[in-house]
Order: sequence, then C-alpha cells, then structure tokens
Amino acid sequence: MVAQVVTWAALAVIYVVTAVLVVQLLGVPLAGLVAPAALISAALGFGLQRFVQDIGAGLLLPGERQYGFGDVVQIAISGSSQQVTGTVEDVTLRVTRLRSVSGEVITTPNGQIAQVTNLSRDWARAVLDVPVPSAVDVSHVTDVLRRVGEEAYNDDRLHKMMLDPPTVMGVERIEVDTFSVRMVARTLPGIQFDVGRELRARVASAFRYEGISVSADLDTGRATGGAS
Repeated sequence: MVAQVVTWAALAVIYVVTAVLVVQLLGVPLAGLVAPAALISAALGFGLQRFVQDIGAGLLLPGERQYGFGDVVQIAISGSSQQVTGTVEDVTLRVTRLRSVSGEVITTPNGQIAQVTNLSRDWARAVLDVPVPSAVDVSHVTDVLRRVGEEAYNDDRLHKMMLDPPTVMGVERIEVDTFSVRMVARTLPGIQFDVGRELRARVASAFRYEGISVSADLDTGRATGGAS
C-alpha cells in the first residue's frame, strides 16, 4: 500500500515536470496557459470529486492500519443500511476488494466506506448462544458446556486455534419455552468461524448424549474480532 502511494506520487511529479518541459521546448508561453488550465482544473475538480475522495481515503489507510490483506472485515457503506463481510484480497488507493464466504468478489470505493469492523485484528472471538428447553436445569447445562469447552481446548488441533479455554458466561436470554446460555472462545485471528462450527458440533453431540433436546436454532450466534 505504501509502495503504491510512493509510486503514484512519483509518476505524477514526473508527468507534470515532463509536460512543463515539453511546453517550454515548443516555445509556448506558460503565462497564456494559466487561464485555460484553471478552467480545466475546475471542470476536472467537479467531475473527479468522487475519484479524489476515494484516493484521499486510500492515502489514509496505511497510516491508520484499519485493515490489511487477509483480514476478515465487515464494511458499512455510506448511504446504505447493508453491510458487506469478507476477506480482504486487495487494497489500492481507490478501492478495497473483499471475497465473501460464498466466493463473491466485492469491490468498494474507499471514499464510500463509512465504518470498518475488523474481525481478525490481533485476536477474535467465537460466540455461541445455546438455546435450551426451559425444563432443563441451568446448572446441568452449564456443567455440560464447561466440559465441552475443556475437551475442545485439550484437543491438539483446536488448542492451536484458541488463546484460552472457552468460557461459559451464563444465561443470556429467557423466552417462554427456552433460555439461551452463552459460551465464548477467544481464538487466533480469522479462524473464529471454524472454532465456532467445531464447538457447535461438540455441544450438539454432548447435549444428545445427556438427553437434552437440541434446538434447531443452535448456532454460533456471531463472531467478533478484538485487539490485545
């Protein structure tokens, strides 16, 4: 990214200096070009306002370190209520390209990015809201989830993905027939979705073994990123 900024700036200087030298060699008085140049600049200013805005936003990205190649981010677009989520594949001075989970390439002009949520900065977090029938004892559910978390953390493959053992936060939501118990696991950047899916499968298996009805709503809930 920084290399692109330097390259673009160097090329711009070279082109401008070359143009001035060519005009001087042709014997064209520079003073006579001031007025036409001002008009052309004004026209370009209006026509390229969005382009300049995109470039200006792109110039700030390297210093602010909002995201980089390989980060999983969620981007909010100005003037739109929808957000796009994907893995950053390319960042230029003008656009940011993401690839979604389904393989789609999403190109967003940098000047239209209103907010960025980085899901893979330093560490990430898998959040599971586990729906349980209200007739089941909360303490029993908590014990089962803690055991699942300990077994997952002791698994050699999952241990390398997690920063610490999963934590059972307690009852998150109470409804008429069910209540939800939240389980949280801190993971390495970018793999919170993989850890979440693995924990979800282990929780479903453990609940069936204990005779606890598994709701179809069992899901990872969401995955977030954080900073150390």
